[in-house]
Amino acid sequence: MIQNVPRNVIIRDLSFSGAKIIILGNAKFLVDKDIEVHIMLLNGKDIIIKGKILRFEPVEGRKDIAALAIHFEEDAVPLDYKMLISNYLQQTH
Repeated sequence: MIQNVPRNVIIRDLSFSGAKIIILGNAKFLVDKDIEVHIMLLNGKDIIIKGKILRFEPVEGRKDIAALAIHFEEDAVPLDYKMLISNYLQQTH
């Protein structure tokens, strides 16, 4: 959700401190806006992480979409999210 407007996105990169997402539309006006990233898990649980949009990058060959870099608020990153990332990384070794 960006400024209380729900938007569907494609998550491109995830880390403990932020994410990069692909979004439809002209994203340059979204820089410095607050965002809530909702991650819906297969078990029905919903993880919500608050952050701020740092920058946008155009997607080569596509004028209708852009990539947004998000920095999560350090105190707002839930333990469930950190465990999700950690468990995934342990499985890939």
